[in-house]
Amino acid sequence: MGNIIQHLRGSVVDHSTYTGKKGEISLVTDASEARIPTGEIRIHDDSTPGGLPIVLGTTTNPLTSNIVLGSGVGINFHNYGSEDSNSATIVGNNLLDDYEEGTWTPVLSSGFTTTGTVTISGGYTKIGRIVTCWFRIKASTISGSNARMLGQPFTIGSGSLYARGHGFFGNDVNGYPSGGGILAFRSGVYLENFSINDFSGSFTYEAA
Repeated sequence: MGNIIQHLRGSVVDHSTYTGKKGEISLVTDASEARIPTGEIRIHDDSTPGGLPIVLGTTTNPLTSNIVLGSGVGINFHNYGSEDSNSATIVGNNLLDDYEEGTWTPVLSSGFTTTGTVTISGGYTKIGRIVTCWFRIKASTISGSNARMLGQPFTIGSGSLYARGHGFFGNDVNGYPSGGGILAFRSGVYLENFSINDFSGSFTYEAA
């Protein structure tokens, strides 16, 4: 090997004509051109002015392993190049710190009447605080009047007694719109009046 790794620093202007030696590492120290305040790392190859920015992946050369973040941190979409008197609040609001996919099993509570074997399945996707759930329920007969369904994968937001989400359900076999609306409250997910034997639906709500 025999090469010594050098560590240099300078502004964007300093880097503009600097080629550096092969394997040399430098740090852009200013925060111009939307760079984060701590700078940008460059690797030099003895021929490219300004060096080569370190990137995590490109369309032609994508990453081949997952990026794993620590608990409680995520991707921040805040534009550090803009100015705003509430910048600290904006930074927090633009943090995506949760994405999850999974299954859940709806629990038929008050208002449901069924005959025969009941088969229930469900899945969900959670992005930030927004949860989208879908489900399918089958039985010989299923009817309900203001029927309440529990077991949602995340607690529904408790900001008020008013609906925190909504959705729709209908006949899963023939595709007829023989169903109704869904409202998600703190106390559970409510389905309007229905009489059906095989139906599916989905609803979206804000998690606590």
